[in-house]
Amino acid sequence: MNKNILIALFCFAGVLMMSELSYSQSGEISGTVKDAVTGEALPGANVFLQGTAIGAATNLEGKYLIRKIPPGKYTLRVSFIGYKQKEVEIQVHPKETEKLDITLEYDVVEGQAVVITAQAEGQVAAINQQLRSNTIKNVVSAERIMELPDVNAAESVGRLPGISIKRSGGEGSTVVIRGLAPTYNAITINGSKVPATSDDRSVNLSMISPEMLEGIEVTKALTADQDADAIGGTVNFKIANAPTGGFHSSFRFQGGYNNLRDEYGQYSGSFNLSNRFLNDKLGIIVTGNMSRNRRDSDTFSAGYNITREKREGEEMAPMACSNVNLVYIDQIRERAGFSLILDYKLPNGKIMMNTFTSRMDNDGNTYTNQYIEESNWHMLYFNGQESQTDILSSSLSGEHNFSFGDLDWSLSRNSSLARTPFSNEISFKETGAFDQTLIPNENFGPQVLVNAAYNNYDEMFLYSGKFRTRSGIEKDYTSQLNFKMPYTITNKIAGYIKFGGKYLNKEKERDTNYSKRRLDTNNSEYEEYHTGYGTPGFDFEKSVQGYPLVSNYIDNGFDPGNFLDGAYEFGPGLNGDELNYLLSAFLQDSLYEFISETNLDDYETLEKISAGYIMTEINFGRFLMLLPGVRYEYTENDMTGRKGWINDDTYEPDLDSVDSYVADTTATSTYSNWFPMIHARVRPAKWCDLRLAYTETISRPRLDYKLPKKKVSGSDNIVSFGRPDLAPQISKNYDLFLSFYGNDLGLLTCGGFYKEISDLIYKRSGHKILNAEKEGFAPELQGFLLDQPENNPYEARVKGWEVEWQTRLHWLPGLLDGFVLNANYTHIWSETRYPRSFVVQEKIKEFPYVLTTVIDTFRVADMLDQSDNIANISLGYDKGALSARLSMLYQGKTLSGVGERPEWDRFTTDLVRWDLSVKYRLTSQLSFFFNWNNISNEPDEVYQEQSRFITSQVFYGWTSDFGIGYTF
Repeated sequence: MNKNILIALFCFAGVLMMSELSYSQSGEISGTVKDAVTGEALPGANVFLQGTAIGAATNLEGKYLIRKIPPGKYTLRVSFIGYKQKEVEIQVHPKETEKLDITLEYDVVEGQAVVITAQAEGQVAAINQQLRSNTIKNVVSAERIMELPDVNAAESVGRLPGISIKRSGGEGSTVVIRGLAPTYNAITINGSKVPATSDDRSVNLSMISPEMLEGIEVTKALTADQDADAIGGTVNFKIANAPTGGFHSSFRFQGGYNNLRDEYGQYSGSFNLSNRFLNDKLGIIVTGNMSRNRRDSDTFSAGYNITREKREGEEMAPMACSNVNLVYIDQIRERAGFSLILDYKLPNGKIMMNTFTSRMDNDGNTYTNQYIEESNWHMLYFNGQESQTDILSSSLSGEHNFSFGDLDWSLSRNSSLARTPFSNEISFKETGAFDQTLIPNENFGPQVLVNAAYNNYDEMFLYSGKFRTRSGIEKDYTSQLNFKMPYTITNKIAGYIKFGGKYLNKEKERDTNYSKRRLDTNNSEYEEYHTGYGTPGFDFEKSVQGYPLVSNYIDNGFDPGNFLDGAYEFGPGLNGDELNYLLSAFLQDSLYEFISETNLDDYETLEKISAGYIMTEINFGRFLMLLPGVRYEYTENDMTGRKGWINDDTYEPDLDSVDSYVADTTATSTYSNWFPMIHARVRPAKWCDLRLAYTETISRPRLDYKLPKKKVSGSDNIVSFGRPDLAPQISKNYDLFLSFYGNDLGLLTCGGFYKEISDLIYKRSGHKILNAEKEGFAPELQGFLLDQPENNPYEARVKGWEVEWQTRLHWLPGLLDGFVLNANYTHIWSETRYPRSFVVQEKIKEFPYVLTTVIDTFRVADMLDQSDNIANISLGYDKGALSARLSMLYQGKTLSGVGERPEWDRFTTDLVRWDLSVKYRLTSQLSFFFNWNNISNEPDEVYQEQSRFITSQVFYGWTSDFGIGYTF
């Protein structure tokens, strides 16, 4: 079927080329559309010849070009939501280009001119760009980005319909689009794909500052000229070219306060410089940003056991708390970003060079107070860690306009680096830690376990130490070529045909180093490597067994404050400086042993993707637009993984021992896919349109899942395999959206979507290998538990509906005419069958007296990370020099983990977050602003569905900042 579509499109292209001979004498119209008062470009303005299917939309610079116009006299109509429509008579001559620049005036209310303000300008720009798109898309304009109190790009994207946020350190890190986890979505910068910053192909957006962006586009229904690997959607961050009009500059600086730690000292600054030279031919724009923020948190987590099976009359099996973790995180997050964009205008096109880089550093200490009921232990942990994430994107591209069509090309190199050069973990242990008379047999929660603890720190001793380093790098080399040829069959039938190709070469590798040691030994050197050693009066305390006591490493100045909003008392904190000194001075070089097990997780991969497509847009007057197309992608994978058998990760065997054997193993895989896509837009009236789309998209397997990996752990009888034969996940997507728009209404959009996803990838666990030879495994794996990724034999379904209203209430009387409203709501359903395996043992009368059986079955649940309900409301007010905006974000219950049985399913609770932004323009160039984030100090909570026990609770506190902005 897909090949037939391709043949049909090529035949159609041939017919068009023949029909073009009759229009060899056609002419052109070009120009710009700008605001009549400010002179600012109006991107997304609709420019067309009345009574025909011939027209165009303005680009980000407000420019338009209409080709293939039969000679004659026409009425050129220009419309832009929020502005008065304009009509101009124009004569088109054969083989000539008519220049026509248009200025539009903002709309009026009852004869009074309406002055467009910053918030309204941003809203109007987003509405018009969204309406002029030939697909289903949401837009955040540059003006709106600057008006929202968002600390990073993920937060800005999360205000759009159908999008929820996954958070880290109290701020957005990745986005979930239409209930599909970050791994199913694509992130691009100026159309160039950003390499993943994690193993699951997702990109951490918290390192991208919103001040560097010209706009954000989220495409939810792809066209054939876009990469097909985005089942949920594609987020494109736009960085603009230098504007005309000479030198431009803007600066912002702000200082902030963190409520959780009651600390000032946060800051953020950015600049934007641009100019054009050589008679406006050469444009240069430079942007930069730097910030330092506290991303501390108070965290509670708990685990639970089922004490027995449910009895008749009981709603659920009784449960008991097995462990509690109280975690105090002290973290500093620093960002720095820079971009340089050059564009050179040619007589018929332009050349562009774009370089974008961003780094995020996370440095901090984590203090954990852990209670373990099963082992009767009480533990204290210290973890000091440094990590960096870098993104570098460089591209060279060109756009060339010929009389017969447009050609664009690009060459790019994009890379991401995520590394942890330092991670030190040291623990202390108290045995016999609980008063067992205070712990019931069943049905008790975490508070009971904590209250039963002796908290005898005088008996807590040094127990173990670990040190890790890790780095992962991904590099993409991409080349792309597109050709677009407009055509006019009749005045009522016109459009364009577009085709092209793309080649991607992706290199990815990971390297991990891990060393550890049990430290509960009688070793006099511990005392010698304490900073207090040799100091008069220093007494290094030891247990009866001679182990170092925790009292030697307590930080007397540690103050956890109102930990977890007063719900739990944290207790003492370990001295991080002292323990880091112990590591560097003694443990790392003298005691720690390298553990080769981590080598089994290292890999090197090469992925090559070759793609080609053809598509056409056909306009039947202004009433109907059709956009059919087909894309073909061929994928090759060359992979090097590791294989080995580790009997015990607590010691490192001799080099000549078979247990220490870790070797490389290689594999290759190839697969190809066709992606038919068709879009339709119907305009029954000038104030509404209906959009429909059918698309097929792909989500490629995680590269670490496809490795030819074999990791055998003899200590816990688990064997982990990679699967080079994993198939990609394919989704069939259906969209239907209805939009109503006008100068008073703004934009009201509602619609629904439906997705059928086949070959969804999951991790198989719990399957016991009872007949190794019959199941295709080596005999020595008999009795091992299997851990490996597999393609789900069951189809997953996702469906939902969205509604969004963007409007300026300028028709209200008096002071009320300054309100600006943005509101959206999304409801999502999904159904996924999660295969599960478990072992059943039955007593029998004959040898071996126990019959062991493995049952492979499935459980039905939502897609992971899918929120049932998502809502955003932003109410702004612009009047004179004052601009204020109050924003509310709501994310409903979200499935965060699927257990072996319903009792183990984990959900995040409903999240309601309020943010406030206030701006005052002292002059046309100087402004002051104030932001207040997470006003209600809403914690992130995860609970178990049936028991309602809290498994995780994280408090981040609220933050505020005050800043100054200057534009010249």
